[in-house]
Amino acid sequence: MSQVLNAQLELIKWETHTYPSIGKYPQDVINSQINNNYDIFIGILWNKFGSPTLDYSSGTEEEFYNTFNMYQKDPSKVKIMMYFNNEALPLNSIDIEQLSKVRAFKTTISNKGCLYWEYNTSTQFEELIKTHLVQVIRNWQNTNSEHEPTLFLSVTQTNADDSVDVGNKEDFGLFEFQDIIETKLEEVRYFMEEFAKHTMWIGGEIQERTGELNDIHASSSPFTNQNVRIVVSKTAKGLIQYANKITPIIENWLIPYKDGMKAMDGLLNISDDFINSDNLNDLYLSKSAIISMYETISECEKQINAYYKSLKDMPRMSQQLIIAQKNVLNKLKLFLKDMECTKIISLNLIKTINNQ
Repeated sequence: MSQVLNAQLELIKWETHTYPSIGKYPQDVINSQINNNYDIFIGILWNKFGSPTLDYSSGTEEEFYNTFNMYQKDPSKVKIMMYFNNEALPLNSIDIEQLSKVRAFKTTISNKGCLYWEYNTSTQFEELIKTHLVQVIRNWQNTNSEHEPTLFLSVTQTNADDSVDVGNKEDFGLFEFQDIIETKLEEVRYFMEEFAKHTMWIGGEIQERTGELNDIHASSSPFTNQNVRIVVSKTAKGLIQYANKITPIIENWLIPYKDGMKAMDGLLNISDDFINSDNLNDLYLSKSAIISMYETISECEKQINAYYKSLKDMPRMSQQLIIAQKNVLNKLKLFLKDMECTKIISLNLIKTINNQ
């Protein structure tokens, strides 16, 4: 994720960012040492709410309200992400009082305007948090440029002995595969959007440089040749910057695509279990997601092909420009090749679904 977003995330937890000390009460020590020094608050609750503090019913509740107060003072300074685990527990592990507190807290924060998210497995949570962090950090980068975002993770969970084995992908059912498909294809869509954004940017840069060259040639300045060299150098630097922006996308976008297709393959393998039920519609929803992704990739492919042709036809004005030009062309060529392969795989999957 850090490569894709060009952002380094620092995770803060009381287990790793505090040390033994004395305060009014234990949670007060944690509060003072962390000192609201974070930008994104991630709260996770399952079936246990935790032990009371001086003013709150649990440490997580106190941490939430500390952050919520920060948010009320300045919503741009901190983001709040709350998650609730709905995974089933053995009956002998359920603490009714603790579970009731979790549910009451969920209702309370919802009434305060908090949109929380629920999940059923650790794998599902992993996919959700990746997708949500991409969205949050993407928004962060559009509004904050001074520093990288810092995450504060607040977790109240059951004891290790109470945990439930999630299992592996062989144990996945319809819902797990659907969640993976949805989140992974959303990541692919994000990659395509970012690539298109960067390509529009370099297109605007080259158009601006072309305008500068036209102005130079239209003038009778004695420094025409020198001015042309300056513009050509700026063009080369723009291409280098563009290459740096698209490289992590080209290197990473196939990872979520392959994961999504594996999940789709897994969904097809269990499709006989619900082929005659209402859940068959869920299979077609996944098909629609693949079609949408296919169309997104195809649209991006058209844009790249057009830009590839225009870049290839660019005059060979200087060594610096030629090297930058070749570097971008090689990257675009690789990207186009990968896109063509993914389109073939997607079409084959769509045909397979149609034959179910």
